[in-house]
Formats: sequence, C-alpha cells, structure tokens
Amino acid sequence: MLGLLRNLSSNWLKPCCGRRAALWQVCLLSPGFNCFLVACVVLVVVLLTLELLIDTKLLQFNNAFQFASIIHWISLAILSVFFTETVFRIVVLGIWDYIENKVEVFDGAVIVLSLAPMVASTVANGPSSPWDAIGLIITLRIWRAKRIIDGEAPGGGGDERRGPVVRTLSLTVG
Repeated sequence: MLGLLRNLSSNWLKPCCGRRAALWQVCLLSPGFNCFLVACVVLVVVLLTLELLIDTKLLQFNNAFQFASIIHWISLAILSVFFTETVFRIVVLGIWDYIENKVEVFDGAVIVLSLAPMVASTVANGPSSPWDAIGLIITLRIWRAKRIIDGEAPGGGGDERRGPVVRTLSLTVG
C-alpha cells in the first residue's frame, strides 16, 4: 500500500536538494550533531524545571518572575529550533523515508507535543504559567544519547550504520 502511494505521490513528497541531499543527510545523521541535540534537550529540561519551580513558588528569590520569563523564552526558542530541525529532516529525507522510520516519527511527535502546549499557554497566559511544565515531555528525546553511545546513526539501525566496534563484533559472531 505504501509503495502504491509512493508511486502516485507528487514531487513535494520526495526528498529535495538533489545531489546535495547526501551532504545534508550526513550532517543530520552525524554523531556530533546528535550530541549537540542531546545537550540542547538537557538544557531545555533544566530550564523548564527551573521555570516550573519558580511558577509554583517552590523556588523564590529577588526578580524570580523576570528570570522565569527569560527562561521561558529561551526554552521556547530551543523548542522552535527542534521543530525547525524536524521540518528540515522531512524536507531532506523525504516524507516517505521519514514516515517509514518510526523513531523519527516518535521524535517529531515528541517535539510537536512539547512545543504546541507551550505556545498555546504563552498566548493564553503569558510567559508565566505552570502549564508550561507539559513541555517537559521533550525529555523523551534523550533516547538519542543511547543511540549515540551504541554507535548507531539516527535514522536507521542497520549494521552498516553502527559503530566500528559493534560492526566488528557482529561480523565475527555472525
């Protein structure tokens, strides 16, 4: 069924960038880029936790409201970068390759489920709202750290994308 839909699809569903797509894919799937993403996830989790503690008055100090507001906007900016990265992945990889990779779909859903409530809460209540804590769902993006440690390239799990140690072990065992 997916193959039939793929054959009937229009050009906007196919990967873009022509020959440069391979370069963009290498960049998107590189361990360095994914380590940067994991560091950003950890930063957002810390910032959102601090903001939640301030908004619920568990953490109080002078100028706490202004500090929470700054934290809120920084977190929103980082979540927006994650969303942009997801859209960029869809454009570079193509919608069908993106949809076939369940981990990428899960990652995209986590990003949307953390960004959308934060934007809605900001529009409805301003930058200071305990509802922003729902953005902590972004913590589920930490799975990338496990994949980096295992030596897998995000976007696949085949033997050809594993690190040299895992690839060597699988060749000697199998």
